Amino acid sequence: MSQADLHTLDDLRLRIGGIRYVRHPIFDENKPEENNWLFRTANRLHSLTRQKTIARRLLFVEGDPFSSQKIAESERILRSENFLRDAHIVVEKICGDRVFLAVHTYDVWTLIPSINFARSGGKNSLSFNITENNLLGTGQSIQVARFSDAERTGTLFRYVNRKLTRFQALLDLEYQNNQDGFKKSLVFERPFFALDTKWSGGIEARQFDRTARLYFRGEESLRYQQDSLYQEIFFGVSEGLVAGETERWRFGVTRDDNQFDLIPGDPLSTAVPEDRHWRYPWFGYEWIQDRFVTRTNVNLMNRTEDFHVGRYLSLRLGIS
Repeated sequence: MSQADLHTLDDLRLRIGGIRYVRHPIFDENKPEENNWLFRTANRLHSLTRQKTIARRLLFVEGDPFSSQKIAESERILRSENFLRDAHIVVEKICGDRVFLAVHTYDVWTLIPSINFARSGGKNSLSFNITENNLLGTGQSIQVARFSDAERTGTLFRYVNRKLTRFQALLDLEYQNNQDGFKKSLVFERPFFALDTKWSGGIEARQFDRTARLYFRGEESLRYQQDSLYQEIFFGVSEGLVAGETERWRFGVTRDDNQFDLIPGDPLSTAVPEDRHWRYPWFGYEWIQDRFVTRTNVNLMNRTEDFHVGRYLSLRLGIS
């Protein structure tokens, strides 16, 4: 049943009687061209996305009124995840005033190791990185990296959980231990995860300490120490999706500090920028039309992607 046909069910006042989850592996072993030892091994090594992980991204549960709009948006939410290459939701049967749905998802390989080497300006850069975008099928992401370039050597660790708790919270943690300092960041928020989401809120904090460098004609000409602290708290409200449009209002307070110091004993540390200490409230507004199209093989091969083709307006004003 196409999306246009699903709209015809909206007026029947149906309720969702059941949801069946069909989780497809990376390779379809029923196809002769994908039934070989390499693809079978990849399927065995890969942790299939868990049913609970998929269910948390749906905008409906069993017993809810049927809504073709929520089905279409749930498909877009699933397809936006980097651990799925496609997702679609179909009507399997209708019994009386109950409709039964099947959610089909298609996994991709999510363990991505990489080694990069480059040489520029007579200096080498080398990095080792390993990222898992669907840890044990939970949709959580973890990254560990070691890098070395002309400016610094460091180690990075990052953890992301986009659907923490039943409130659909986002948790993003990052820590870098570098040769010339560190970087720490925390994002914890409940985003506007759907067009009909009524409220949002969260906090963001970033702090780093590093040696900043300026170059002139390819040669390092100035060095100084930079200490940065960024903190923000916000809250957002919305009436949800009304007549095919969504308006959102956000209110927040931001602190943005940057302190610059000379490096004792460093002959290139001769001047520093002026310190910046900003505190300001801000107001944000967003307007979105519910108009999307679905295409395949646009930015990524063999992947279904959704593109917003409606009108969109976003602004943010602050006073410091």
